[in-house]
Amino acid sequence: SCGKQIVIRPKSYSCTGCEFKIWNEFSGKKITQAQAEKLIKSGKTDLIKGFKKKSGGTYDAVLVLEDKKTGKLGFPARAKK
Repeated sequence: SCGKQIVIRPKSYSCTGCEFKIWNEFSGKKITQAQAEKLIKSGKTDLIKGFKKKSGGTYDAVLVLEDKKTGKLGFPARAKK
């Protein structure tokens, strides 16, 4: 984000000064205000439990902020086995 105020909207956490936006739901899991704040400040969350798989199951993961200008989220790259 550009450093301006982040506001809580019904479906997102959005910057008042630019196009930065974090959707408050990702892979079927609601992102809490505390998780969004940590994501914005440090670039990643702690482990979040209960993301939904397309197959119907769930999984746990850390979210990372892939693009600080737009708010694009993703998961950290997996270590090669």
